[in-house]
Amino acid sequence: MGTIERFWVKLSCDICGEEGVSAVLDKDSGSSALDWRNLRSLSSFDVATRGRQSEVISAMCRNCGAVASVETAYCNHRPEGF
Repeated sequence: MGTIERFWVKLSCDICGEEGVSAVLDKDSGSSALDWRNLRSLSSFDVATRGRQSEVISAMCRNCGAVASVETAYCNHRPEGF
C-alpha cells in the first residue's frame, strides 16, 4: 500500500481570466487510480481526462470558449501558485 497523495489541477483562461483549482485524491499512490469526480468543482471549464491516469487532455473555458491553460502537481498540500 502506497501513501495517500493528491493530484492537483489548475486551469486558467488567458482570454477572460477565469481560474479554477481542484485536488483529485489518489487513495493509493501505487495504484494510479484517481477519482476524477473531484474535477466537478471546476464548473467553469469543460475538462477531458485520459482513463484513470493523471492526465488532463484538454480544458475549455465555458465563459468564452477559449482553450484553458493546464498546470498539474502531485503532492499532499496545495502547491505554491495554485
